[in-house]
Amino acid sequence: MLQAYIALPFLASVNPIYARIAHVHLAMYIPLGPYMIMNMLGMRKRAYKKRGGGKKARPADGLVWPVTNEATGERSTSVTNKAIWEASVRGVDNSLADSIKKTRSWRFGYVKYVEKNLRCCLKSEANALAVA
Repeated sequence: MLQAYIALPFLASVNPIYARIAHVHLAMYIPLGPYMIMNMLGMRKRAYKKRGGGKKARPADGLVWPVTNEATGERSTSVTNKAIWEASVRGVDNSLADSIKKTRSWRFGYVKYVEKNLRCCLKSEANALAVA
């Protein structure tokens, strides 16, 4: 509103009709502004309600990852994959399994463990069968 009010002299110098339109807009804004604001708040409330209020969760179907955090019901693929890789090498190379378990950021650090797992499997046929 302040910008429109400051621009009135410029609009009058460019074209008087623009200044008249701006005057009408400013005059209508004061009494009609609260209705506009209440309408926006109502639309926001409806949008939040539509977003997820009251909907029941769909039943799990298809490939379902195990729950890794009982408190939140979160299903983390990183935690699950880390446990799978650790369990696969546990009987063959316990030090490798321990280092996999200690990895903090599995998402960014798993590549080197996949390579180490492959090297461990290539040492002997028995290792490959044990890991599989």
